[in-house]
Amino acid sequence: MTSVLVVAVVGMLALDGGWLVAHHHTTAAPVVWRPLRGPGFSVEFPGRPTHQTRPLAIRGSTVVAHLYTLDVDGSRSYGLLYADYPTTVDVSDAHSVLARAAEGSANSVQGNLSPTTFRTVLGQPAVDYVIRVKNLEIRGRSILQDHRLYSLLVGTPNAAGADFGRFTASLRLTPVSSAP
Repeated sequence: MTSVLVVAVVGMLALDGGWLVAHHHTTAAPVVWRPLRGPGFSVEFPGRPTHQTRPLAIRGSTVVAHLYTLDVDGSRSYGLLYADYPTTVDVSDAHSVLARAAEGSANSVQGNLSPTTFRTVLGQPAVDYVIRVKNLEIRGRSILQDHRLYSLLVGTPNAAGADFGRFTASLRLTPVSSAP
């Protein structure tokens, strides 16, 4: 079911991104934004992210979720996740898929989800959202391109607006030809 994949994949990203900000330092080192290129996308991170893959089972298929995370000085966390839905999963109701992505992220960290804003980003359906958890604010954007879900998240102990804007504005998409 579509909602199960969205909750598992995006929830995983929120958890991985959120734990990084648990310790806050007051001294920030200079930040160097570096390009990251992947299949169907490019984005800039303020440093070198780590990459993980995690298999997820859905409808008898295994979906590989790719997760890139970066902690900057213990004060900001960045995350990019992408995963391809099997072609057997109906993603024609993009609004519903994206709403569940935002809800899944918030539920996975037991956070409060602010109102979501649906929009078009890079010609694709997208949703922006904010999750508040204790002393942490997580700003997220999920984009659905064909059968691929991208989620970008920035977590900080305070408003992450400027960092989130820089991070999400650097995303570029190309046609996804390898989606199952």
